Amino acid sequence: MTEGVASWVLLDSIYGRSLVVFPRCCMYHVSDLLIECWTIATYYQCYSRSGQWISEEEREELLASLQKRLPVKDLGDCTWYDGCAIEVDLENGTTKLSQTAYIESMLNRFNVTTTAPTPAVVDDDLGPKRDDESSVDKPVTEAIGCLMWLLFTRPDIALPLNKLQKIAHSPTERMWNALVRIMSYLNETKDLGITYVRGSGLDLYVFVDSSYADSTVDRRSTTGLAVTVGGTVVCASTKTQPVTAQSTTEAEDIAAGEGVKETLFVRGVLSFIAPETSGATIRVREDNEGALALVQNPFSSARSKHIDVRFHFIRELFKAGKITADYVSTEEQHADMLTKVLGRGKLEYHRKALMNLPM
Repeated sequence: MTEGVASWVLLDSIYGRSLVVFPRCCMYHVSDLLIECWTIATYYQCYSRSGQWISEEEREELLASLQKRLPVKDLGDCTWYDGCAIEVDLENGTTKLSQTAYIESMLNRFNVTTTAPTPAVVDDDLGPKRDDESSVDKPVTEAIGCLMWLLFTRPDIALPLNKLQKIAHSPTERMWNALVRIMSYLNETKDLGITYVRGSGLDLYVFVDSSYADSTVDRRSTTGLAVTVGGTVVCASTKTQPVTAQSTTEAEDIAAGEGVKETLFVRGVLSFIAPETSGATIRVREDNEGALALVQNPFSSARSKHIDVRFHFIRELFKAGKITADYVSTEEQHADMLTKVLGRGKLEYHRKALMNLPM
């Protein structure tokens, strides 16, 4: 402390001081207020403790109580949130999440008017810059940033986007054309979204798949995982594995470990809204019998013990009955579109299954 200069001790978070700390503090504060009002809050609706819809009179009473403590406004039903349209059909019991307007804005920004049936072409080269290629002045990083925001409702573009993210530091004409291809695909399918259906249950499934040693730089494998609740995807991703697998079985085992970890997180979030799902069994869907044997076998062997222990924790969960691991054919492995560039027919099949689109 400088002598003669007054100092102040900050006891509470100040908005703008930390974009990480303040939202967390705000969430805890609002949660405490809602608990005082004897309610459980979700993002879009409020329920009474018995789980029934609250009446209009109770809703007005709750709002008045909150307004005494916070500057709360009643904006009606939530139909739009941060670039995502929310379409609720109470009669048919469906909720659709889509980003059509965001896609149109992105297409206008990058002047893309073409259409394409798939986000990538089979056997397309999505690798790093070659020696015979020159760099180009294209808004590659901006386009990738826009596309990443679409992954919330469009898991079908996760694979090519993951490949292009890793080489964005050295843009080429080939890379830009690949990005335009993704945007052209979105132009043709911009009205698609994820639809959740009331009464479909809360069963937790995770589809896991891998593409063995597909990185031409370090021969790391790729993990694809899709977590579904009630048959519809809530989380999907394509990631490069953090370690180098020595076989397809090892790559699939690592993918299973990553998938279970992600599903445990989803279950934790879900249990806050639906407490009955706390401790619910996680059902793993795997199309590699060797990887299934590694999960179901509680003993290590010289062939598998070198795999990092962080991926073997699923053995303990399996033994404890907290997860099940079952074989699914490659045709029904919906995470396949997250690890391999597929033709139109297969892509549409897996897309419809995960996003709950009309068959």
